[in-house]
Amino acid sequence: MSNEFIENLKEFNRKERYYVVAGATEGEFKLSEAFMKTLNEKLPINCKITDRKGAFVALDFHLDWIYASLFLTANKGMEKQCYEMPEKIVEKGGLITASQEDVDLIVAYPDLEDPQKSHLIMIEAKGDTSWNNGQATSKAKRLKTIFEYDGVKKANVSPHYIIWSPKEPSDKLDTSAFPQWAKKDGKLCHIELKMPSNLKKVVRCNEQMKDDAAGKFWKIVNTSKSQTTSMEASE
Repeated sequence: MSNEFIENLKEFNRKERYYVVAGATEGEFKLSEAFMKTLNEKLPINCKITDRKGAFVALDFHLDWIYASLFLTANKGMEKQCYEMPEKIVEKGGLITASQEDVDLIVAYPDLEDPQKSHLIMIEAKGDTSWNNGQATSKAKRLKTIFEYDGVKKANVSPHYIIWSPKEPSDKLDTSAFPQWAKKDGKLCHIELKMPSNLKKVVRCNEQMKDDAAGKFWKIVNTSKSQTTSMEASE
C-alpha cells in the first residue's frame, strides 16, 4: 500500500545530485541498517523506523517541496493547480518562497500502527562549517510556519529535526525560534557525523600566511591540526 505523502515527496525530488549519486553507485538511496539504528535512538518510542526498505531518502530537499507535498496530501482530490496563500502567511514571507532554502537530508516513512500517517525526519548536516544564528533562525521560523499552519495539519505527518555534525552545536547557537517538536529536552537532537581526521582545505593568504581573500599566496590547512603550508598562487 503506497503512502500518499511519500509519493508526493518523490514527485518533487528534482535535485540532480540525487540521480547522479544513484546512477554512479549501486542504485537508489537506501537507508542503512546502522543509520536506521542511530536515528531510532533519537526518535520517540512510537516513531521508530521499522522498515528501512520502505523509507524514502533524499538529498538537499527544498522546504518549498516539503510544504507542497504536505498541502497536496492534506487536500487530496483538489483539481485546480494554482493556489493562493493566506494573506497572514504571505506577510510573513510566504509558505512558498521560491528560494533554495532546504534541508540536507530527509527520511520519510509510514507509521507502523497507522499506515495513513507519515513521519518526516529532516537532517541538517555540518562538517567543516558551523551554524550561525542568522541561518538557524531563518530555518527555524520557516519550519514553524510550514508545520504549524492549519492548512497542512490534516496531512497527518509527524515532523522530526536532527543536527548531524562532528560536534554538538555551541551553546551560543540561539535555538529559541525552533518549534518544540524540533527539540528534545529543550535542545536540538544531535547525532555524530564521523569524518576523517586528515582532511585539508586551501585558503587564500598573503606572504606571511595570514588569511587574505585578495592575497597572492595560498596555503594548505589541516583542518584537524591547523598545520599549514604556504604556496604562491599560480596565475
